Amino acid sequence: EEMEACVVRICEKILGGLVSTKEAHEIFSSATKLINAFCENVVADRLLYASSTRALQSLLQVATCQSLVARGCNVMANTAVKVHKLLLQHPLFATAVDKGRATRTPVLLCAVTCLHIGGPDCCSPTFLVTYLAAYSGTLRDDDRVIRSALMMMESNGVSPKMLDFAWGATASAKANSSSIINTTGSGAFGWLWTPTGAPSHKLQHNLLNFPLSMKMPTADEGLSSSTIPRVFRVSADAGKARTRVTRTVESAAWTGDEAEGCPECVGTLLDPTYLLPAVCGALQSGSVHDVVMAIEGGALGYGVMAASAKDEGVRRLGYQVLELALQHVEEAQEKRSGVTRDWTSLSVLLKTLRDSITSPLQRLPLPVAAFVAESIVVVTRTSHALFSAVTRYLVTRPFLDHTEVPMLYQLLNSGTAQCRAERWSIIRILRTCARSEDALDLAPLRKRHVPSMLMATFDSVSTDVSTRGGILDVLHCLASSPTAAVYLVEHAGILSWLRLLLSS
Repeated sequence: EEMEACVVRICEKILGGLVSTKEAHEIFSSATKLINAFCENVVADRLLYASSTRALQSLLQVATCQSLVARGCNVMANTAVKVHKLLLQHPLFATAVDKGRATRTPVLLCAVTCLHIGGPDCCSPTFLVTYLAAYSGTLRDDDRVIRSALMMMESNGVSPKMLDFAWGATASAKANSSSIINTTGSGAFGWLWTPTGAPSHKLQHNLLNFPLSMKMPTADEGLSSSTIPRVFRVSADAGKARTRVTRTVESAAWTGDEAEGCPECVGTLLDPTYLLPAVCGALQSGSVHDVVMAIEGGALGYGVMAASAKDEGVRRLGYQVLELALQHVEEAQEKRSGVTRDWTSLSVLLKTLRDSITSPLQRLPLPVAAFVAESIVVVTRTSHALFSAVTRYLVTRPFLDHTEVPMLYQLLNSGTAQCRAERWSIIRILRTCARSEDALDLAPLRKRHVPSMLMATFDSVSTDVSTRGGILDVLHCLASSPTAAVYLVEHAGILSWLRLLLSS
């Protein structure tokens, strides 16, 4: 363990520039056999020791760094395929990458590093199953590393579609139930709606906290055969203090540099760039159950939120979900499918949204996207308390105005028996809008003086305690944005309102 700690310190000094590239080149060129033997010994005998796996990770990180490779020193060029195979076929690999183990991230980084060096020779359906069994579809650091491996596999013709995009134990079960080689990938997606997949409550959480700043890579970005791919960076708000936290992982994928758009811990969210293709697969599977679950279980709303993402690649995935869903809704209306649901109001909602879009892959403003996502739950359930109000609103409008907050006055100033449910509906919509700092998302709120309306509603005697808490949450999120905070002080009079509130 002392020797392994020494290896880590030396590697850190080389990466930190304390050892010159020329000296590092000499060290590694003269020790190629020793380094390869060390890698194989760690994999064979010490895979469950955290100190050993960290030393192996540091060694591979240095041995494959750009500066050394550029000088012709590619230590792992001839052994990467062998080390990758030894790692993934090791009987203790699944144990080493169990969630919560200290060895999980170092072992995954080592495997993915070798995968990117070895290229196509490391890509096989068997290894795909191994990676998917360790995957959980989230944006945690370790899952991002696996996502990099899945990207590499897919670029070499070994796609997760073979297993219906399943992850975890479900992927292993699907692989064991039938051969995945030369399959069409048209199996059932029932796993997606189970507790280990993306059930309704989990989709609702992800819908409200959709990572708006996620970016898709280009086709060949980060898929180098001779070096570790570019860093995957996701900057997100830590809690409500909006302190910028940047997590870095050595993997090829997407960068989200903005600190806006994702108030929850990034690691708790599902990866939209993996989940959305799975939803498209469910809608294309031909299964009535999968179609109904995708449309009514929250996946359609998740696709709507993807259409409000800042990156065109993510929006493209969201629009694919919307297009497939609208096709199924129209077929159900015309009795051309096995779906027996009455989706008349849903059809009106989707067509109203479609007719408001004026250019391909147009970014939806958050007020519109959040309203549509919230309304999908309403219009697919005729017994919902807001069904009549939302349906009446939709049938009187040919399209949704992107410069307005839909149903703002009707829901916030409601005096009906369902006023509490209506107010909470608009509060959730506004809470989603308040996450952004983009003018496209905040302009409708300023246009209708939403902060002032919320403060007036807070002071109303008809407002209960929980609704007041929701209003304060929206104002707090707005105050966390520099642009919105200036508006609150200069135009909404929030400081005077807070003084009166605290003194009463």
